Amino acid sequence: MTLASSAWAASNPNGVAVIIGNQNYQGAIPAVDYAQRDAEAIKRYVIDVLGFDTDNIIDLSPISATRHRFPQNLWGRGSVSP
Repeated sequence: MTLASSAWAASNPNGVAVIIGNQNYQGAIPAVDYAQRDAEAIKRYVIDVLGFDTDNIIDLSPISATRHRFPQNLWGRGSVSP
């Protein structure tokens, strides 16, 4: 599915995006069942409308973005470093 025609889409080949679809939180916070679907929609928007290259998108979905696990998930992705 494409969100925008190529006439309306921007071109940002050097843009970088980090997409997080966190559906599981610690403690008494209930799961967010739609987090993965929302993250996928944002990824499509970033590609189709904002014109980002798919190689420049760091998709951390689905993860539990706790204070301790988030840096591991982000920094462990290829050429990204703290």
